[in-house]
Amino acid sequence: IVIKMYRGLQQDGVRKPVLSHYPEGWTNPDDDPVEAKKQKLDNREWTSYTCTAKFLPSGFLRLDGMTTTRPTDGKPRPQPWAAAGFLFADASLIDEVPFDPHLHYVFDGEEVMYSVRMWTRGW
Repeated sequence: IVIKMYRGLQQDGVRKPVLSHYPEGWTNPDDDPVEAKKQKLDNREWTSYTCTAKFLPSGFLRLDGMTTTRPTDGKPRPQPWAAAGFLFADASLIDEVPFDPHLHYVFDGEEVMYSVRMWTRGW
């Protein structure tokens, strides 16, 4: 599914596509077979969309989003942010935009900084 979406973006003329998302919950069939049967990983009506951000009392900017209907054309929606939970791109992304080695133990804020750094390099 992901490779098909990625190739579709390339065919649509996106020079450096990035697919990113906060992964949704999943139940292991070995843990709960009844609940696992209810899951439709690629046929869900709803999906999350990382489209907003808010400042925390500490001053960090935290990404936020909303739940919305899935696109009916199967194409991903453009989003202003890259989520660390799932990030799929050509491996050249790591060469062009390496993770900052000076940001030890950063949790709130690394996605915003990485998104900006990717954007300024054409991703």
